[in-house]
Amino acid sequence: MHQIKLYTISLLGIILLVLGWNNTASGKVYIDIDSPAFQKFPIAITDFKNLGSNDDNENLSVWFSDALKSSLDITG
Repeated sequence: MHQIKLYTISLLGIILLVLGWNNTASGKVYIDIDSPAFQKFPIAITDFKNLGSNDDNENLSVWFSDALKSSLDITG
């Protein structure tokens, strides 16, 4: 019984050591949006489709897409 407990603790320690050792794979990627070489890329925004049967909400689909377009224009 003592050997099984020692084996389990040793195996757990080795697993934790291996998982903690792998720090090289965790890199960070930075995107500098203020650099002069940053190029904007176009995003197509279509009108939303009204799936409801209410005609009052038909203008909402156009309003939402226009609001999204203007928000993206403001943020760059």
